[in-house]
Amino acid sequence: MSHEERKEPVLGAPANTRLIEAYERYSQAEGAILQVLSIVYQPIIQTTLQKILDRLDWRAPDGARLAEIMAKPLRERFLADGLVTQEKNLLQCHPDIVEVLTRQAAAAGVFGQVAMAANAIVPLAEQYTARYREEGPVHVRKLRLDLYGGNDGAALKQ
Repeated sequence: MSHEERKEPVLGAPANTRLIEAYERYSQAEGAILQVLSIVYQPIIQTTLQKILDRLDWRAPDGARLAEIMAKPLRERFLADGLVTQEKNLLQCHPDIVEVLTRQAAAAGVFGQVAMAANAIVPLAEQYTARYREEGPVHVRKLRLDLYGGNDGAALKQ
């Protein structure tokens, strides 16, 4: 797994301390899964998350693929700890920690890699219709991709 340093101090983003403490109890590999979900931002089904993880081809220290680790028992732990929200069958990183986890991924240098993998599985262009240009999680995802990806000019034009 190319994502090595996860437990850096948070970068000053206001977040729920209880959620951050819960996040820090997870292994590096499990934390990386949460960071991927934070970068994707919009609600997705578990299978889509696993496809993104497959595309990244990140592995835990024991060699297990992160897509294999992201099974129902881990999902249930994420939900029980409040780190992930679920509406119907759609999973989303909890809004109180989404920016903190995304900033950690950006600081670790993996934001771009995750954004490209996510876009390959959940293409933004297909979803970025007139309906979402001014509202909705797809619009926020687009803004976040531009901002964290260093494309501030595109973000300001929105």
